[in-house]
This record gives sequence, C-alpha cells and structure tokens, in this order.
Amino acid sequence: DDYRRTLQRLQVETRRLEALAQSLLLTARSDAGVTDATPLSTRGTAEGAVARMQPLARSRNIALTCTTDTDAEVLADSAMLEGALVALIDNALRFAPPGGTVDVAARASGNDALLVVSDTGPGFSEAALRDATLRFWRDDPARSGSGSGLGLAIVRAVAERHRGTIALRNVTAGSGAVVELRLPAVHAGRL
Repeated sequence: DDYRRTLQRLQVETRRLEALAQSLLLTARSDAGVTDATPLSTRGTAEGAVARMQPLARSRNIALTCTTDTDAEVLADSAMLEGALVALIDNALRFAPPGGTVDVAARASGNDALLVVSDTGPGFSEAALRDATLRFWRDDPARSGSGSGLGLAIVRAVAERHRGTIALRNVTAGSGAVVELRLPAVHAGRL
C-alpha cells in the first residue's frame, strides 16, 4: 500500500511537471513567433484534444464531452492550437467537481470560429475574470489550487499569435466557468 501511494504521488507530480514543461515550450514558441500555420478543422482540433484528455477526465470521474455545430477552418499552428485547447481542458478538469462535466464546443460566429470550454466548477472569481490571462497570476490559493499561473496566459498568447482573442465568463455568478477562444475563420478564397 505504501508503494502504491508513493507511485500515485509520483505519477501526479510527473504529470504536473510535464504540463509545466509543455506550457513553457508553448510560451517560448508563441513569444518567438514560431508558427507553422495551415488550415485546421476546429471540429477535428476539438475532438483530438478531448480524446487526448479523456483518460484524465475518467480518472477524476468527470464527464468530458465534445459538441460541434461547425467544421470551420482556422489558419493555425496545429501544435499550438491543440496545446492551448488542452490547457483549457486541463484547467476545467482541475476545477470541475467529481461527477461534474466539462464540455468542449466548436462553433461558428459570423466570420469567426469559436472553441469554447465550459465546466460545472465554481466559476471564476471577479479578480480572475479580470487578471487570469496574465502570466504567473494566481488567484487566492484556496480557489486556484496548485497551478503555475501560466495556463490561461499561454492560451491568450496563442490566440493573439493567431489574430484571435480569449474571453472568460461565468455561467452564473459563482458557478460554472466558460472560456471562449475566438479565431478568424478561413473562408473559401480568403486566408
């Protein structure tokens, strides 16, 4: 039993360090302007990120779903965009309670494609709604857990690198977080 508990702690720590290393790499690539932009399906990107995060969702007893009403394409670096979406899903999985849900959606809005991650967690504090996309910003430790303060800042950098935006809101006051990544859609004959 002692070995099992030790191995479980090591596994959690290893995943945390892996996520931090991936976050730092994504930040460095975004800061350097390194992009290999190609037309990407928002549906495929959402489905791929959800499939990648399903084992973590299952281990936390959280239903991770993917809903798409579009197959809009965006001009993006696939590694950066999927990494940003995975960071959003990871964040949502940290705050959704066991038995809760996290939904990833691909939607269209005018000339934009949206990737939206919502969860049934406690939602964002007022300070987080204002500052959570700043590098190394951390909310009150009782609310923020053990994060590095890079996740949403990286997503913001990736969005901006791709001429997009990130928006945070709550479903209702103090309940359920929603993060929306908005990117310009690729239209026939126009990139």
